[in-house]
Amino acid sequence: MSKAQADHVPRRDAGIACVISMAFGAVLTAIALVGSDVPLKCVEGGNLADWLAAAGTWIIGYAAWRVTRDAHFQRSREVAAAESKEREAKRSRLRDIRFRTGNATGLYESLATVLKQKTAVNFATVNAVLQVVVEGLDPLSWNDSDRRYLDVDALRTLAKFTVDLRIFLSTVKQFGDLVGEGKATFDARTSPAFSTVIDYAKEMSISGMQFTRECDRLYELAQV
Repeated sequence: MSKAQADHVPRRDAGIACVISMAFGAVLTAIALVGSDVPLKCVEGGNLADWLAAAGTWIIGYAAWRVTRDAHFQRSREVAAAESKEREAKRSRLRDIRFRTGNATGLYESLATVLKQKTAVNFATVNAVLQVVVEGLDPLSWNDSDRRYLDVDALRTLAKFTVDLRIFLSTVKQFGDLVGEGKATFDARTSPAFSTVIDYAKEMSISGMQFTRECDRLYELAQV
């Protein structure tokens, strides 16, 4: 039903109201012009009063029902509009939350390509790459405003992802200390320190992908 249709009385209802109103008006006019005994001389005064009261009550009741029904329809439209707005706000926030995990979820495969290089990858190169990674991941956080859009399962995966993210970042920041004095002969393909970084990157990527799947699930539910 369109708004224009909802704001107008249906033709059938209007017809019923008009007939009743005309009949009631005719009765009142006859009484006023002819007198209470004619043409209702066969109806006792008390019975006539009952009929008039009943007719008046019916008309008032019908009008009240119409007002109540129209108010209900209007309220239903307002509630539906509010729910639609809330769903869109939730979808928008879930898209933003999911987008923020992108750098983390794809990081393992990016770093793992270093292990496949045909020539040695020195410390300076790997360290420079890892510093860029830190700059991209360190600001990642999810506040209470984000969390209100997540359910228990999503919050559980977010907690795991957050822990793995912090462990990875902490390891990367200590990377130089882990390599120690072997920087001059460092080769990422055989370095135990870089292998540790790779392992933590893998854990973080896995938990990050689990969290993005939870975000996708909630996004789908928000469209219903």
